[in-house]
Amino acid sequence: MRRDKGKLSSLNWKLVLFAGIFQILTLIFDQIVIQYEEKNRQLTFNLLTETEQRSSYLSMNRRVDNFLLAFENIIFFTTSSNFSNDKKKYLFYSSVLDQARLIEDIFRDGSIKKAFLNKTIEAENIKVIAEDLTLEEINIEGGPEIPMKVFKYEDFFMKLVEHSLEIADLVEEDPDLKLNLDDSKIIIDAADLIQQQVEYNNYYLIDLLNDLSDLIKLSERKIDEINNEISSIQTNKQLMLLLGVVFQLLSLLCLLFLFRNILSENKLSK
Repeated sequence: MRRDKGKLSSLNWKLVLFAGIFQILTLIFDQIVIQYEEKNRQLTFNLLTETEQRSSYLSMNRRVDNFLLAFENIIFFTTSSNFSNDKKKYLFYSSVLDQARLIEDIFRDGSIKKAFLNKTIEAENIKVIAEDLTLEEINIEGGPEIPMKVFKYEDFFMKLVEHSLEIADLVEEDPDLKLNLDDSKIIIDAADLIQQQVEYNNYYLIDLLNDLSDLIKLSERKIDEINNEISSIQTNKQLMLLLGVVFQLLSLLCLLFLFRNILSENKLSK
């Protein structure tokens, strides 16, 4: 018995169904690929941002390291030489100003400020040193013990800059400054005072150098994680593309069998 003209057989309906399902799966995998590409673009942006931050940290780290080496060389050569007090004052005065500019430049960087936003440091209470104690007690070895306090990281270094500039101004205003230490016979002149400030700053710059190194290591770990995630996304995206192509071919294959069956049935019906 002939089939009614225009009606599809059960097999043909199944082929239509499978072609539709495979086409839907193709669209689904295409959408997954689009989402992967969007995530990949975001990760690539994050990678560029983190790479720039790492470069900034490296630059600051090298700069602090070079400054510390230069300051240590100045201290070594001046203490082991027969330089006059005037020359020592000039060298250490320049060093204090360089240290202050270095710290200001570092904390002017937005990524540094953000990285150290919640960090604290336990250090000598510079406010007490600068305001509550007499000039004879300012940052001098053998002077009274300075109380320790927990500071916000950036706040402490800004106070260190302010205090360093105060010492520099003090020496500039009175190059022949001489201070008695606790009413004793120990005399501290301007060269000794500013030298001790340089050494004091160096102590905390070493902490800053170590913390910058930690930031570099943290940034490198983030870069590795982002690269691994990008690699995983690329692999998954290629798999989704492959599956999309496979289901597209299966859909076309179902349609091909459908058209062949329809043509065969039309020939038989004639």
